[in-house]
Amino acid sequence: MKPRLPGRMGMAAVAALAASSAFAVSMTKVGEYRFGINGCGGITYAGNGQYYILQDHDSSNKSRVYPLTINLNMSSGAMTSCSWNTDNSFRPGTNGDSEGIAFDQGSGCLWISDEATPTIKEFLSSGMAQRTAPVPTLQQTYKRANKSLESLTISGDGLTMWTANEEALTCDGPASQGDSSVRTIVRLVRFTRNTLQSAWTASGQWAYRCDPCRASLISSYKQSGLSGLCALPDGSLLALEREVSTSTWGRCRIYRIPATEFVPSKDVSGISSLANASYTRVGTELLLDFEGGGRKEIIVYEGICLGPRLADGSLSVILVSDGGASKTLDFGIGTITASTVSRLCVCRLSGLNVRTVNLNEPTGDTAGATVSKAGQNFRYLNGSTVSVSVSAPDLEPVAYTNNGTIRATATYTLANGTPATGDGSSVTFTVDRDETLSWHITRAPAVSGVYDFDTFEEYAAGATEADIVGWSGDCETLAETYSAPTPPGYAMPRATGHTKILDVGDASVRTLAAQPGKNRKFDMMVMVSRGNLESVQCTDDMHVALSADASGRFNLWHRRNVNGAWTKGWTQISNAVFSEGEWVRVTFDLDYTTNPSGMAFGRIYINGVQCVSAYGYQSPSNLTPNGPWHRLASGSAAPTRFGAMMTKLDDFIVTRMDYVSEIIVPPSMSISVAASAQATGGTAYSARPCDVPSPAPAAGASAADESAEPLLIVGIRFANGGFPQIKFSGYSPERRCVVLRATKPDFSDGTVVSGEFGPDEDDASLGVWTGEEAITPGSSSAFYRIVPEQ
Repeated sequence: MKPRLPGRMGMAAVAALAASSAFAVSMTKVGEYRFGINGCGGITYAGNGQYYILQDHDSSNKSRVYPLTINLNMSSGAMTSCSWNTDNSFRPGTNGDSEGIAFDQGSGCLWISDEATPTIKEFLSSGMAQRTAPVPTLQQTYKRANKSLESLTISGDGLTMWTANEEALTCDGPASQGDSSVRTIVRLVRFTRNTLQSAWTASGQWAYRCDPCRASLISSYKQSGLSGLCALPDGSLLALEREVSTSTWGRCRIYRIPATEFVPSKDVSGISSLANASYTRVGTELLLDFEGGGRKEIIVYEGICLGPRLADGSLSVILVSDGGASKTLDFGIGTITASTVSRLCVCRLSGLNVRTVNLNEPTGDTAGATVSKAGQNFRYLNGSTVSVSVSAPDLEPVAYTNNGTIRATATYTLANGTPATGDGSSVTFTVDRDETLSWHITRAPAVSGVYDFDTFEEYAAGATEADIVGWSGDCETLAETYSAPTPPGYAMPRATGHTKILDVGDASVRTLAAQPGKNRKFDMMVMVSRGNLESVQCTDDMHVALSADASGRFNLWHRRNVNGAWTKGWTQISNAVFSEGEWVRVTFDLDYTTNPSGMAFGRIYINGVQCVSAYGYQSPSNLTPNGPWHRLASGSAAPTRFGAMMTKLDDFIVTRMDYVSEIIVPPSMSISVAASAQATGGTAYSARPCDVPSPAPAAGASAADESAEPLLIVGIRFANGGFPQIKFSGYSPERRCVVLRATKPDFSDGTVVSGEFGPDEDDASLGVWTGEEAITPGSSSAFYRIVPEQ
């Protein structure tokens, strides 16, 4: 993978809340390995085994970057292979002494620090420089030659970057070389940004004290300084110190600086000279201390980065040494030529539970769309919260608006089934596994046929089940205004407000028209009523039940696979806690047709977001756990012993939820099942063969027509044989109407289609038109409109 041009969609601020580590952090060395590129000062990890190595200067005395692939044994951590591609290497501008390198998860580019200039710049894979970071004036004015910006690292969430000078600035004190008692002081410089595409801002400096050199026979050949930094997802830093002398011949020390050390009281950015100033250094804890090489081979580790997580949950840490230089040393009793050698070293870091998250850019019709956060190899502590949103000028969930307006719909997929919440244009999830978030945007007319619905707006307060069409049991309408936001949820057709609800007493039943052998879809607004799940009466013939428990979390009664046996029981399907009396949208997709002779499954949405659980599956045809599809407690599509197909869901029972409203039952033509549909949010319904826009006023309409109730399509279904049936308002036997059919939403190609008009059997105020031409399943969508006859 090469760094790419940062010309992606605009970014918005997203907070990732880092959980604190509850374990002690420790480090061990796994092994050292020979490496074939000399003069390397930095290394960074871009994910999926891809690294970048920074050579401080090549044979032309210019810096060069090499893509590097490292494979590890995920059990032991040992390196199994390493390869690099010379053809894809590049020079970062005209830099002649680059030392630090960091992969930017947001832009996919590389930030590189150069100690000769000193500067920090972003580079494309062509070597072209992009943005720059504002290096503080002190670092530029008081740098020591060949001991300036030696390190660079970017945090796991991509919002913090660190660098440091290798040894003390001339204004801050002495360098290490020449005196074994000197502990040189360097400045850790922090940069932050609000979003992945925002400019870096210098946001603090902290003093760090390096270890001294050991005694050496040759006073001119010893030094000890800070050569590398590595940001950890808990906010702490790994500091790599390297020491060279004729006593050690290459000593590596790795310290951890806890995140709690980077407090304002220790910030030294306002101190122009540390030499005689009063300040507090950051505290450190030593994780690793080892020596390598000998009098003729010196190993000088200068680069450090965080690699992939190993099988036991520990983290790999990769070091690179600066090799290829030689020096002749005169000990007075003869000379020795010592050479630095190129090595890679793998270490194991334990105590941090870190996960990798990839946030893909949207696919599909992305014109004008922006995503708040996208990129690869984000690193978060287990338990961190990640929020990502997508926006577009016309982005919203598909609604029952019946007006033909083109709308964009965003759906997300979490590839590994992480439970999430969202409203179709945003998603929030808690990181508890490696995960990849993908978005897909589609555009289509915001129309959807409605087979049946309950708004309760047409009934007076106090109407009982005897007055309410389709209901029986013990229920009554109430005059109460409530909020039904969209998104989440779906706008009701013909509803002028939300001022009526249904008060459910004992079990109340809503009867649906029988549709043998077909799927079912419906959704409704419900008021949360917490209670004991044991009090819910679940009978053997019930296909599925949904109820809020005492804690305010929704639970699903279905058939679960427990240790290989299918048993009926309750499964918690929502992590979100809902308050008593809170209105939420509940949506059901019931699939009976994927397995016509086997198991039936249901998919449930709470406020427009699919509910995923360990007892759910990827799809009705893919029984991989941790998905949104749950097997129904009953309702197999298999023929009965009498040879007839089961009717499936004929009615549903509402009890214990107290209040319901805005119930929608669309046609059950098909249910869209994505290949990897774990936790896909957004619209709950797939496209229909017939789409129904609102009618426009007819040109030249008579005064009688203008004063009559508007002709408004309120539902569409397919009768036996596939003949379209449209239910509409404004019907009377004397009113002359025609039906127009078109392939374009603006009806520029609309034509009159033949059919028969008549009154609706259940509601005489509504009319029904039945087309004479059958619609073949899978045929192109058509738009229908009812207008007065000209």
